[in-house]
Amino acid sequence: PELGEIKNRLDFLYSLAKNGSEQQNCNLFRTSYNRLKACYRNKIREAKKEANMLKIKCSENQTKSLWNIVNKSKKVSSGTHRFDNNVFTPDEFNNYFVNVSKEIKQTLTSQNTTHCALDFLVRRDVPETVTCFSFKDVSENDVLNVVKQLSNKSSKDHFGFSNRLVKDTICCYITPLTALINKCLSQGEFPNILKVTKVIPVFKKGKKDQLNNFRPIAIVPVLSKVIEIIISKQLMHYMELNKLICSSQFGFRKGLSTANALIKLVEQILGCFEEKELAAVTFCDLSKAFDCVSHELLVNKLQHYKIEGSALKIFQSYLKNRKQYVVSNNKESSSLDVNCGVPQGSVLGPILFIIMINDLSECVPADVVLYADDTTIINKQPSSSLALAQAKSNQNLIQNWLTANELVLNTNKTVTTFFGLKEKPEQHTENPTFLGLTLDPTLCWHQHIIGLKIKLSRSIYALKRLCGELDQNGIRTAYFGIFQSHITYGLVVWGGASHAEEVFILQKKAIRIIAGAGRLDHCRDIFVRLGILTLPCLYIMQCLLYLRKNEDRIMLRNEIHSYNTRNSHLINLPPHRLSKSEKTLCTLHLDL
Repeated sequence: PELGEIKNRLDFLYSLAKNGSEQQNCNLFRTSYNRLKACYRNKIREAKKEANMLKIKCSENQTKSLWNIVNKSKKVSSGTHRFDNNVFTPDEFNNYFVNVSKEIKQTLTSQNTTHCALDFLVRRDVPETVTCFSFKDVSENDVLNVVKQLSNKSSKDHFGFSNRLVKDTICCYITPLTALINKCLSQGEFPNILKVTKVIPVFKKGKKDQLNNFRPIAIVPVLSKVIEIIISKQLMHYMELNKLICSSQFGFRKGLSTANALIKLVEQILGCFEEKELAAVTFCDLSKAFDCVSHELLVNKLQHYKIEGSALKIFQSYLKNRKQYVVSNNKESSSLDVNCGVPQGSVLGPILFIIMINDLSECVPADVVLYADDTTIINKQPSSSLALAQAKSNQNLIQNWLTANELVLNTNKTVTTFFGLKEKPEQHTENPTFLGLTLDPTLCWHQHIIGLKIKLSRSIYALKRLCGELDQNGIRTAYFGIFQSHITYGLVVWGGASHAEEVFILQKKAIRIIAGAGRLDHCRDIFVRLGILTLPCLYIMQCLLYLRKNEDRIMLRNEIHSYNTRNSHLINLPPHRLSKSEKTLCTLHLDL
């Protein structure tokens, strides 16, 4: 209303200035018009910023909303990059997504795979003291807490339900829903009506006339997710309590993340450097691993971990009679049966997958790092020739395990990279990327920082564009979402690198943009005023947080010997030979 009134006054002054008879009055009207016009533009700018802030606050994906505002500010339509498929019909997409695992499995040559897989599984012993798994009934409060944990996404499932709708209406049907869930758990039946998945094809990269360049985004029924969360919580509690999940697996486990997997890999490689050895690390790529999981083998493995009776039946029921259809260009395909793989987009699917590959590390006489289907083998030897020979041998062992378990190793994307300080192997491979971090042969992190600087430069550009679209608090919020999120990822691993100073320079540039400061202005006061930590402070904080979560790594000197020495109460720092090892997490954390 205020803007409308100003606009009317502005139009009135404009008409007076244009049509006035006396020159003196015209000049007065023109001056008043220009002043009011400047005020009007400022009001519009403020209203625009408030509207953008409200849009971001209410968005389910704030980062995406920020980038939409950036694109809109440079007059790029958000629809220009949206895929409009006229090449493939929904049925063609659906046929491809459902049958892709069959095409991949045609490369398998092993016979009697069920018998071989169970032979491997025996190596993963289950203690006799472990009691059989069974589900416990849940209360209405348990179900309410699960529903509250759902995101606020507004995407609709097969029934037109969204997470937000279920969260807003759950109180109306919490009692019958709880009774239904408990009946499912006790009888071992998963409702068939909740096994229908809606799939939306999303273009990745490459040529748009090739089906393998599209990723299926699966939307499972919201109520199915509620039941799956309850099942997965009880299942993982049982597996973790009895220590049935291998210690090499870091994916989809409570308290563990990609940072833990990165730390494990880096510490193993640095350990090689300390022992004057060379590490040949094989990064295995599995072809459509989630889609190729055999239901029969998975059920056998669940039985191996003492999941029996009605508990086993619900997993069998969950896997069978599943259907999916594709929605593309506002058209639906017909439904097809899904007889292989764990459901994509589900809560329970990833948990079942890590159980499926839980015994993989037992087949290799080397250190293994697993994050879901990302499999990394660390081969340590004094020379490159021995390391390469061991890497080939262990890759063959992995290949045998995968074949027995009806999974396929993509040999074209599986690479072995050498890490060492002195000896340079004859074979040179490109710097591999592991869980988003680029590794180099000496772990100096130079290549990763180069790639990170490119991302941060884009983020700085976005912050500049947002200066005219958001107020300072909004730009500060955007900083955390599109800038700091990049520099904090894996920071505990690469934060001590000498080239990290280059990232710090970009951070100061971003801070100056938020504050509207000059390029030569000192940043210390700006960091304090905005309440933003510097890169070195973020590194220290992340290291201390990691140590807080892993207190079992702290060992006092009096735990090593029984002598009553002056410093027996101090933390024992592990010995190291190289200056590079001074910046390892184990040493640096304890130093802090």
